[in-house]
Amino acid sequence: MQMGFIFPYKVKVVKKRFISDRIVKLSIERPYNYDCKLGQVIDLSIDAPQFGLEVDTFTIIDVSGNTFFDIIVKSCPNDSKISDYLSIINTNESIFISDAWDSQEYKGPGLFIVENIFIARILNILKKISPDSINISNHKLLLFNETKADVFFDSEMKKILGANYKNIYHGSQFDYYSLLKKRVYNLDQDIFICGTYKFEKNIMVALLNIGFNKEQIHTGK
Repeated sequence: MQMGFIFPYKVKVVKKRFISDRIVKLSIERPYNYDCKLGQVIDLSIDAPQFGLEVDTFTIIDVSGNTFFDIIVKSCPNDSKISDYLSIINTNESIFISDAWDSQEYKGPGLFIVENIFIARILNILKKISPDSINISNHKLLLFNETKADVFFDSEMKKILGANYKNIYHGSQFDYYSLLKKRVYNLDQDIFICGTYKFEKNIMVALLNIGFNKEQIHTGK
């Protein structure tokens, strides 16, 4: 009996590689004529009783393979049963996926505050910006990483944003308010947050305490 929320495509995990202790890159079987792009996301479910109708969303970080594409998974104990399961999943196991879709839209210049595994979503946006029509110098980015091993697309981000791209290495224990208070000075700019629901909520609370208005703070879809 099928238990999970069933998406259009049943595919297999082709390859699995640990990036760090908590971050895993999975190569997913690519269905015939499946259209996906770097930075898009997929909804994913698992056909097993313990997951019920649970669904989680994952970012596509590589589409260079003809027969597979890569997603990034971060194990978050007590946050997502699916993420935790995918961190220990075996190759050749089946999962269900949706069509790929854009989770972020470009809404103008400002400061992007991003949780590490979500950086591909913002890279996808910034690559679409035409330097002839938009001043890229008005775009800044703070990337939250637990360690240096967690950083993705570092050279690409430096190429696009230069000195406006900053990494924050915060370790396992940190205070959002303290980290942001030392780095965010312009209270007139718009802020675009990209990360898990927990990350976005914590960043928003910290920004409000710093002095930003709620109307200045934007999250993903």
